[in-house]
Amino acid sequence: MKIFTTVILLTALVTPLEAQWLQRRTAGIPRAADGKPNLTAAAPRTADGKPDLAGLWEMIGAVRRPGDLQPADVQPWAQALVQQRAENFGIDNPRYKCLPSGPSYSTGQGFKRILQTPAMIVILQEDLTYRQIHMDGRALETDPNPTWMGYSVGRWTATDTTTGHG
Repeated sequence: MKIFTTVILLTALVTPLEAQWLQRRTAGIPRAADGKPNLTAAAPRTADGKPDLAGLWEMIGAVRRPGDLQPADVQPWAQALVQQRAENFGIDNPRYKCLPSGPSYSTGQGFKRILQTPAMIVILQEDLTYRQIHMDGRALETDPNPTWMGYSVGRWTATDTTTGHG
């Protein structure tokens, strides 16, 4: 009984600490006079002038689903694959096998945390998977060591946007 009481007491004392994060401001975000984020401010830049992508991002994508397509928009092999997956209830879906979703699902909606260094950009997914993009000038390997999330190499272009391979 003492252990149960102690756990309840500790839980009650720790709960207010979580609420303290609501007032914690993210450093580097331009703010208006009222303290709210200034969404019209110029995009942040790193010390070398590249766009600073670091932070928490919410991906809101307009993803076309098979039901949104017209039959003429879908090639026959893709129609057959969609039909096969409908008939077997998507049994090959990694989620049904308790596996990470993989890169094809990581471009969908949800929150992502981006970490950026001069040599690498890392995208952390909500499902605890991650994608790393090497930005150190290396070439894309012809036969990379296979990983669940693939192997990516990127570079900055003259217009300060990233292009990726892999």
